[in-house]
Amino acid sequence: MNSIAVKKSILSGLSNKIKIPNKTERRDLGKILAISSGISQGAIGKFPEVTKPSRKIAEMLGATAALNVQCRLHKEKMYVFEINPRISGTSSLRAIVGYNEPDMLIRNHLLGENIEQDFAYREGYITRGLDETFISEDFMQMLEYKMQ
Repeated sequence: MNSIAVKKSILSGLSNKIKIPNKTERRDLGKILAISSGISQGAIGKFPEVTKPSRKIAEMLGATAALNVQCRLHKEKMYVFEINPRISGTSSLRAIVGYNEPDMLIRNHLLGENIEQDFAYREGYITRGLDETFISEDFMQMLEYKMQ
């Protein structure tokens, strides 16, 4: 029906279990090495560099419901490390921006409604804490402008 991606920010306080300085020879990995805590926050949107290949994977697998493709983008190449045939933990955050998978799946598969392909949804930044939050791109740009 559609695709959406979350570009996770794992260096913030809530998003990592551990972070240490990179003391390896692998400078391409960045200055900090981090392990995610599983608490998601980051930019949410279409990100065609990962949604297009992910969609191709879903088609090749014959997916008819939610499919969560976990990947990393490195030097403009996508590396898949996990595929989960389920609604993922960020579904409530995606619903905030107008991408409500449980609703779409119920309406499509149980009620027989046709869901518009590639429907529009909002893009911006999501955070998870005690409450889920959506911050629009316009608001983020306004903040950046005021900080300059």
